Amino acid sequence: SRDGQCSYSNFGAELAIVAPSGGGANSRSVITIDNRNGMALNLQFDGTSGGTSIASGLAALIQSAKPELCSSEIKKIMMETADKIDEHNGQYVDGHSPIYGHGRINAYKALKKITES
Repeated sequence: SRDGQCSYSNFGAELAIVAPSGGGANSRSVITIDNRNGMALNLQFDGTSGGTSIASGLAALIQSAKPELCSSEIKKIMMETADKIDEHNGQYVDGHSPIYGHGRINAYKALKKITES
């Protein structure tokens, strides 16, 4: 959530993208509303549970906006529109980092790309 690598993050040449998910004791929380009583709940939602849900949510948004896209095309869009983060330490070579892949997903840029094409 702070555009840096967490101690528990995976890394390597096969990494495609990253999604913000938290980062321990000082991580940002997800706020949600309990529809049964209208109370706000402050939930800590991080790690792979948070990152995977965020990335798959973006893939679903892209698919809903352009249903004819296949999974490899959706992945390509997510990689092409990702934001490069931590460029000083990210070790990016030809747009790819072994720590952050192609960068942090960006829903706005991904949806803008498919609506303009």
